[in-house]
Formats: sequence, structure tokens, C-alpha cells
Amino acid sequence: MDLIIRRKWGEEQVPEIHPVVDTILKPTFADPAFQEQMMHIVHQIGGFSMTEANVIQKALGKKNWDAIAVFKKHFISGAGTRGVTGPTAERIWSELESASSYLFNK
Repeated sequence: MDLIIRRKWGEEQVPEIHPVVDTILKPTFADPAFQEQMMHIVHQIGGFSMTEANVIQKALGKKNWDAIAVFKKHFISGAGTRGVTGPTAERIWSELESASSYLFNK
């Protein structure tokens, strides 16, 4: 939350990640804060259904590393078919993975 506050008040620059992600995370200044934001990113960038995105969100929250490895592979692949480069998809996934332990319900 400190990051969101610093960005809101202009003390820190809001990074640009990808146009789709930037739009989804605009209300929270490019910092995932809500489970729904993560699910929309997984859906729109990775091509998963919203039901699958919910399963991914739960796996990330519970640190189910076996499932996460499979989901990551499919996310990177799905992102590639939607024109998102490998490094950008990896960065997006990494951001979601690190944020998953503190996401709130909206």
C-alpha cells in the first residue's frame, strides 16, 4: 500500500508494463492490489477463462508450486499468441506471483 500512496502523490513514477496491464492496474497505480485485477490480467494476457484465472489466483495464493509452474508455461505461451513478447510476459507473471500473497477481494 505504501507504493500505491507514493505513486498517487507523485513521489514515485508509475511504471508502464503493457497497455492491457496498465489499464487494469491504473486504479492502483500499477501495483496489483485486488484478486480481480490479477484474474483479468491472466484472462486478457494469458488467454485463460475467468474460471481458470480464479484457479490460478488460488494456486498463487497458496503457493502451490507444481500447479504454478504449469500455469506459468501456459500463460507465457498464451501471451505470445496475443503479441506479448516473452520477456514482457515473464515480467507480468513475476509481478503477479510476487503480489499474490497480499491481494485483497474487491
